[in-house]
Amino acid sequence: MSDYVTPQTLHVAASPLSSAIQLPAKNSKKPLFLFGMVLLAGILFAGTQLIGDIQQTGVTFSSALPLMLLGFALLAALGFEFVNGFNDTANAIRR
Repeated sequence: MSDYVTPQTLHVAASPLSSAIQLPAKNSKKPLFLFGMVLLAGILFAGTQLIGDIQQTGVTFSSALPLMLLGFALLAALGFEFVNGFNDTANAIRR
């Protein structure tokens, strides 16, 4: 097979839908703002539920250190999974 490509004209038939779809002229910040609000609401919900569950057990904390350590452990685990995904992807591509 040859690496030479002959120049050809590509003819695409216009569909009725292509003229009806209007894309915004510039990027909108609304989806990013909405995602941030949903993410913040999820974090607040998880935090209030965690504090409520801890209060139901009757355990009292004299400081916020245990909650900060829990948050650090979760971030470390999520960070490891994120970085490990790069290694898995590289191995999948290499095979």
